[in-house]
Amino acid sequence: MIPQRVLVVEDNDATAAFVCQQLIDGGLAPETVRGGLEALRKAHSQSFSLAIVDVDIASEPDGVETADWLRRLYGVPVVVFSMRGDAEISHRAALAGPAGYVVHPNTGELPGVVSSVLSAVLSRRPWGEFLGDRGGWGAQPPRQASPGGMVSDHPGPVSSESANGSTMPPGFAELSGREWQIIRDLIDTPSAQAVALKRERSPHTVHNHLKSIFRKLHVHSVAELLSLMIRLSRQVPIL
Repeated sequence: MIPQRVLVVEDNDATAAFVCQQLIDGGLAPETVRGGLEALRKAHSQSFSLAIVDVDIASEPDGVETADWLRRLYGVPVVVFSMRGDAEISHRAALAGPAGYVVHPNTGELPGVVSSVLSAVLSRRPWGEFLGDRGGWGAQPPRQASPGGMVSDHPGPVSSESANGSTMPPGFAELSGREWQIIRDLIDTPSAQAVALKRERSPHTVHNHLKSIFRKLHVHSVAELLSLMIRLSRQVPIL
């Protein structure tokens, strides 16, 4: 039997190794990424039964956003954990709608939570049925984010076709060549600052281009922009 594949999103090598060993001991096949964008790329190109996300990772998108996008865009059930476990981070983590929450991977709870989530996935039971005694929040089944940012209850990839039948949503035709270049650079580099270094431009210049891109595409952050591009790449070769 082929082991179920689990995506681990953790930027601390020691913690990632600890989590992966627990998964391997449970007969699973973990794959580790260090940041949110890399996680989205992996979920776009490969299939995972589950994602385990540290909500404290220092990346863009951050851990909470990454967990939310993995669930919304790719229907991947997510278990989140925090090395801190304070009330503020717990509240933020709940916003991602995870299937389970572990305060710290060293508490010994992770294998049980992972097993319960995967059992529910295999039996196609609603996630909330097993969360009552697992410290979760009664998370909901995966929901999809539409191009307009609304949430749909229908599973599967989001279509890039707009209401008027065009292949790309309104706004893409307005992008300049430089703006397209910046979008492509953001897919391959970790931040706007890295794009500025790569293109030998000032951060202020890149920031101004991003403001224009955000306005044209009706997004509000780099995370939203990249998630939109990854969604659309399922239908059109833009990546």
